[in-house]
Amino acid sequence: MKSLKMKLILMGVFFTLFFAVNSYGQFFQKGTKLVNLGIGFGGGYGAAGLNSSVPPISGSFEVGITENIGVGGIIGYSSFGDSGLFGSDIKFNYLLFGARGAYHFPVGDKLDLYGGAMLVYNSVSVSGLPAGFPSTGSSGINIGIFAGGRYMFSESIGAFAELGYSIALINIGLTAKF
Repeated sequence: MKSLKMKLILMGVFFTLFFAVNSYGQFFQKGTKLVNLGIGFGGGYGAAGLNSSVPPISGSFEVGITENIGVGGIIGYSSFGDSGLFGSDIKFNYLLFGARGAYHFPVGDKLDLYGGAMLVYNSVSVSGLPAGFPSTGSSGINIGIFAGGRYMFSESIGAFAELGYSIALINIGLTAKF
Protein backbone atom coordinates (compact mmCIF):
# COMPACT_ATOMS: atom_id res chain seq x y z
CA MET A 1 0.00 0.00 0.00
CA LYS A 2 2.82 2.40 0.86
CA SER A 3 4.41 1.62 -2.49
CA LEU A 4 1.24 2.56 -4.40
CA LYS A 5 0.88 5.82 -2.46
CA MET A 6 4.51 6.69 -3.15
CA LYS A 7 4.07 6.01 -6.87
CA LEU A 8 0.94 8.18 -7.01
CA ILE A 9 2.70 11.00 -5.17
CA LEU A 10 5.73 10.79 -7.51
CA MET A 11 3.46 10.78 -10.57
CA GLY A 12 1.64 13.84 -9.22
CA VAL A 13 4.90 15.67 -8.62
CA PHE A 14 6.15 14.72 -12.09
CA PHE A 15 3.00 15.98 -13.86
CA THR A 16 2.91 19.17 -11.79
CA LEU A 17 6.54 19.92 -12.65
CA PHE A 18 6.02 18.98 -16.30
CA PHE A 19 3.11 21.37 -16.78
CA ALA A 20 4.68 24.13 -14.68
CA VAL A 21 7.97 23.87 -16.58
CA ASN A 22 6.27 23.98 -19.98
CA SER A 23 4.40 27.17 -19.09
CA TYR A 24 7.61 29.23 -19.07
CA GLY A 25 9.50 30.58 -22.07
CA GLN A 26 12.21 28.39 -23.52
CA PHE A 27 15.89 29.23 -22.96
CA PHE A 28 17.29 27.36 -25.96
CA GLN A 29 15.90 27.93 -29.46
CA LYS A 30 16.92 27.61 -33.07
CA GLY A 31 19.68 30.16 -33.71
CA THR A 32 20.77 30.45 -30.05
CA LYS A 33 24.56 30.85 -29.77
CA LEU A 34 26.38 29.92 -26.55
CA VAL A 35 30.02 30.07 -25.44
CA ASN A 36 31.32 28.39 -22.24
CA LEU A 37 34.65 28.98 -20.48
CA GLY A 38 35.33 26.67 -17.57
CA ILE A 39 37.65 24.94 -15.16
CA GLY A 40 37.53 21.23 -14.38
CA PHE A 41 37.70 19.12 -11.27
CA GLY A 42 38.11 15.42 -10.64
CA GLY A 43 39.18 12.56 -12.84
CA GLY A 44 39.53 13.39 -16.46
CA TYR A 45 43.10 13.46 -17.61
CA GLY A 46 46.09 13.48 -15.31
CA ALA A 47 48.11 10.94 -13.42
CA ALA A 48 47.32 10.09 -9.82
CA GLY A 49 49.74 11.60 -7.35
CA LEU A 50 51.06 14.27 -9.72
CA ASN A 51 50.81 18.01 -9.23
CA SER A 52 48.75 20.11 -11.60
CA SER A 53 50.79 22.68 -13.52
CA VAL A 54 47.72 23.91 -15.40
CA PRO A 55 44.32 22.86 -14.06
CA PRO A 56 41.86 21.43 -16.57
CA ILE A 57 40.47 24.37 -18.57
CA SER A 58 38.00 24.24 -21.42
CA GLY A 59 36.06 26.32 -23.87
CA SER A 60 33.06 25.27 -25.92
CA PHE A 61 30.54 26.82 -28.27
CA GLU A 62 27.13 25.72 -29.48
CA VAL A 63 24.59 26.87 -32.05
CA GLY A 64 20.91 25.91 -31.99
CA ILE A 65 19.94 24.07 -35.18
CA THR A 66 16.39 23.26 -33.98
CA GLU A 67 14.26 24.28 -30.99
CA ASN A 68 15.98 21.67 -28.79
CA ILE A 69 19.17 20.53 -30.56
CA GLY A 70 22.51 22.31 -30.69
CA VAL A 71 25.85 21.45 -32.27
CA GLY A 72 29.28 22.91 -31.68
CA GLY A 73 32.80 22.24 -30.57
CA ILE A 74 35.04 21.94 -27.53
CA ILE A 75 38.70 22.46 -26.70
CA GLY A 76 40.40 21.68 -23.40
CA TYR A 77 43.91 21.64 -21.94
CA SER A 78 45.55 20.31 -18.80
CA SER A 79 49.11 19.72 -17.63
CA PHE A 80 50.40 17.56 -14.76
CA GLY A 81 53.90 16.85 -13.56
CA ASP A 82 56.19 16.02 -10.70
CA SER A 83 59.79 16.65 -9.78
CA GLY A 84 61.67 13.67 -8.50
CA LEU A 85 59.24 11.01 -9.63
CA PHE A 86 61.44 8.12 -10.82
CA GLY A 87 64.42 10.47 -10.42
CA SER A 88 63.38 13.00 -13.08
CA ASP A 89 60.96 15.81 -13.92
CA ILE A 90 58.00 14.23 -15.69
CA LYS A 91 55.33 16.31 -17.39
CA PHE A 92 52.06 15.17 -19.01
CA ASN A 93 50.22 17.53 -21.37
CA TYR A 94 46.65 16.89 -22.51
CA LEU A 95 44.93 18.72 -25.37
CA LEU A 96 41.36 17.73 -26.23
CA PHE A 97 39.36 19.11 -29.18
CA GLY A 98 36.37 17.99 -31.16
CA ALA A 99 32.67 18.24 -31.93
CA ARG A 100 29.67 17.86 -29.67
CA GLY A 101 25.91 17.91 -29.87
CA ALA A 102 23.28 18.39 -27.18
CA TYR A 103 19.56 18.03 -26.61
CA HIS A 104 18.07 20.86 -24.50
CA PHE A 105 15.08 20.27 -22.24
CA PRO A 106 12.57 23.17 -22.19
CA VAL A 107 12.57 24.24 -18.52
CA GLY A 108 12.38 28.02 -18.59
CA ASP A 109 13.84 31.25 -19.89
CA LYS A 110 16.75 31.45 -17.39
CA LEU A 111 17.49 27.76 -16.88
CA ASP A 112 18.85 25.35 -19.49
CA LEU A 113 19.20 21.62 -18.80
CA TYR A 114 20.88 19.54 -21.49
CA GLY A 115 22.62 16.28 -22.28
CA GLY A 116 24.67 15.18 -25.22
CA ALA A 117 27.53 13.35 -26.82
CA MET A 118 30.90 14.34 -28.22
CA LEU A 119 33.54 13.01 -30.57
CA VAL A 120 36.99 14.33 -29.61
CA TYR A 121 40.66 13.83 -30.31
CA ASN A 122 42.93 13.64 -27.25
CA SER A 123 46.52 14.63 -27.87
CA VAL A 124 48.75 13.39 -25.05
CA SER A 125 52.43 14.23 -24.74
CA VAL A 126 54.88 13.11 -22.06
CA SER A 127 58.30 14.59 -21.38
CA GLY A 128 61.04 13.90 -18.86
CA LEU A 129 60.71 10.13 -18.62
CA PRO A 130 63.91 8.41 -17.48
CA ALA A 131 65.83 6.37 -20.03
CA GLY A 132 64.29 2.96 -20.55
CA PHE A 133 60.73 3.97 -19.66
CA PRO A 134 58.22 3.56 -22.50
CA SER A 135 56.22 6.62 -23.48
CA THR A 136 52.80 6.50 -21.84
CA GLY A 137 51.17 8.97 -24.24
CA SER A 138 47.92 7.58 -25.60
CA SER A 139 46.57 10.06 -28.11
CA GLY A 140 43.46 9.06 -30.01
CA ILE A 141 39.82 9.58 -30.85
CA ASN A 142 37.25 9.14 -28.08
CA ILE A 143 33.48 9.28 -27.74
CA GLY A 144 31.83 10.55 -24.58
CA ILE A 145 28.59 11.73 -23.05
CA PHE A 146 27.78 14.67 -20.78
CA ALA A 147 24.90 16.32 -18.91
CA GLY A 148 24.76 19.89 -17.73
CA GLY A 149 22.87 22.97 -16.83
CA ARG A 150 23.09 26.73 -17.27
CA TYR A 151 21.54 29.53 -15.25
CA MET A 152 21.47 33.00 -16.78
CA PHE A 153 22.04 35.99 -14.47
CA SER A 154 21.14 38.38 -17.28
CA GLU A 155 20.12 38.19 -20.96
CA SER A 156 23.67 37.32 -22.02
CA ILE A 157 25.78 36.17 -18.99
CA GLY A 158 25.33 33.11 -16.80
CA ALA A 159 27.01 30.12 -15.18
CA PHE A 160 27.21 26.49 -16.25
CA ALA A 161 28.10 23.12 -14.77
CA GLU A 162 28.67 19.87 -16.65
CA LEU A 163 29.25 16.31 -15.56
CA GLY A 164 30.70 13.70 -17.88
CA TYR A 165 33.41 13.16 -20.42
CA SER A 166 35.60 16.18 -21.14
CA ILE A 167 38.98 17.42 -19.93
CA ALA A 168 37.67 16.66 -16.39
CA LEU A 169 34.67 14.86 -14.89
CA ILE A 170 33.12 18.08 -13.56
CA ASN A 171 33.41 21.42 -15.36
CA ILE A 172 32.06 24.73 -14.06
CA GLY A 173 32.37 28.25 -15.36
CA LEU A 174 30.80 31.17 -17.18
CA THR A 175 28.54 31.07 -20.19
CA ALA A 176 27.63 33.78 -22.69
CA LYS A 177 24.50 33.77 -24.86
CA PHE A 178 24.35 35.63 -28.16
